[in-house]
Amino acid sequence: MRFLIMLEQTKTGFSAQAPDLAIVTHGETLQDAKRAALQAFGSTSTPIAKPE
Repeated sequence: MRFLIMLEQTKTGFSAQAPDLAIVTHGETLQDAKRAALQAFGSTSTPIAKPE
């Protein structure tokens, strides 16, 4: 399955949201926000890159 993950820069860092799964995470860096989102998904795998 694939889910939308939205990454957004904020005043204090970055947020990562997956609205279909009701997940919202944050981090000081983009990598921190992505890592927190993966942990919230319960996954340690690397996200699939968007095809060109």
